[in-house]
Amino acid sequence: MSAIGHEITLTSPLKVQDVNKNGAFLGYAVTGTLSDCVKIALQELLKSPPDMILSGINPGANAGINILCSGTVSAATEGAFLEIKSAAISLATLKKSRPQICSSLQ
Repeated sequence: MSAIGHEITLTSPLKVQDVNKNGAFLGYAVTGTLSDCVKIALQELLKSPPDMILSGINPGANAGINILCSGTVSAATEGAFLEIKSAAISLATLKKSRPQICSSLQ
């Protein structure tokens, strides 16, 4: 659990790197918090706003009062502030999370 909420990076530079898979552009990797990633994507990287922002997949439930501390939820909220449809996705399980299942959704 990160519990970083709407934290943004103020004291160090954000770095952006292209990510490729099998030689094809897949997306960007951004250092910083989840809110930083949404802000830099919307303000600098994308030519036009996306139809939707999906934040996650977060291991663990973001429920009840915990959503106020969730970086996953905060990233989706950043999009909602700008009237972009947004959702935070969490994997609530008592078993150890299985990232390979989540990565197969890409």
